[in-house]
Amino acid sequence: MRPIWRPQVLTATMLLVALHEDIPYGYYILLRWICCAVFIYLAVRTFEQDTKNWIDRKEWIWAFGIIAAVYNPILPLHLGRELWSSINIVTIAIAITSMFVVKSITQDSGARDGSIGEHPEDTAEDRNQEDETAAGVLGR
Repeated sequence: MRPIWRPQVLTATMLLVALHEDIPYGYYILLRWICCAVFIYLAVRTFEQDTKNWIDRKEWIWAFGIIAAVYNPILPLHLGRELWSSINIVTIAIAITSMFVVKSITQDSGARDGSIGEHPEDTAEDRNQEDETAAGVLGR
């Protein structure tokens, strides 16, 4: 599994832009949709990781879920500008930190790259040997 970083960069950049004073309201609506979608995606991807360290993963899943709920565009929170600016700064910090933490969880776990039964470090020879062993066990 490759490290996840593009969604966090997109979100952090949009949140930085949102800190400026002269942003139209439509931008904040778009920001809510994108932040909510990105953090739901990150929660699901973190949940799907094949890792032995469930505690670290669980904390990140909760953090991503809470952030997704805060930026929920369907049932929006109506807060003041100062509070939203603080929330945006905290969210930027979490997004940037998660680029490194989620990457290390992925690398430490030996997570799969999305294909069934294959690890990135497997060679074609290792896979062929596994196939022959499986065929011998099944009696083929």
